[in-house]
Amino acid sequence: MTLNFSRFLQLLKIELQGNFKKNVLINILIFFVILLLNTLPYIFNLRSANVDIHANFIGIIIIGGVITGTLSFSELFKRHSRINYLNLPASATEKVLSKASVYIILYPLAMFISFLIFKGLYLGIEEMTNGKIWISDTFEIEMKYLIPVVFLCISIFFYGAVRFNTYGFIWTILGCLLLVFILAAFGFISAYLIFPEIRMAIAGKESDVHMGRGPDFQNHWLIKFYRFLFYVAPLIFVGLSIMCLKEKEG
Repeated sequence: MTLNFSRFLQLLKIELQGNFKKNVLINILIFFVILLLNTLPYIFNLRSANVDIHANFIGIIIIGGVITGTLSFSELFKRHSRINYLNLPASATEKVLSKASVYIILYPLAMFISFLIFKGLYLGIEEMTNGKIWISDTFEIEMKYLIPVVFLCISIFFYGAVRFNTYGFIWTILGCLLLVFILAAFGFISAYLIFPEIRMAIAGKESDVHMGRGPDFQNHWLIKFYRFLFYVAPLIFVGLSIMCLKEKEG
């Protein structure tokens, strides 16, 4: 792994000057339009309107993140641009980390900043309309889970953009389905090993063990491993992207 900081900054500058700003602005515009549509009941009929800014934001940032991740290595989609990109005087590590910094880190950051701006705006509107236009209070999912989910979704399609030169989105979806199937099978096997109730039920015997009386399974090493894997998965996909790009350069 080679990383020249000056080359990394130059690649980062190129990414920021490319399609990134346009993609972010499009996502912010879509977010604004959806919020505006939520206010239509009040605008046309002077009825109260619930602007579910938190739920709308989750949908926008995840869907937009999937699209952004899919398009992150658009240089690889066509043969002539792929050759030019792979021949750039920079290492695969520098290329991947520069794009990861922009699409996996800066994109969610820009979207969260836009969310805070829109939330402040609609809080003011809520005051001006005496609560006739009101916004939801909190996210339905905790931030400690929401942020990793956003990173994970983007990083999966980020890796898919490197791995597949054509039809990357479709192949990544199919790969995700296969991964979910594997994880489900692995999860069942893990549950079979952890919970005696499942083993006895499969064997056709009535269980005399109750989970409420047993140990705290939340602290089981396998559960902790799954939780750890959930948080570090984006780093794993970035590492896989570096390895994949090195293969293409070779």
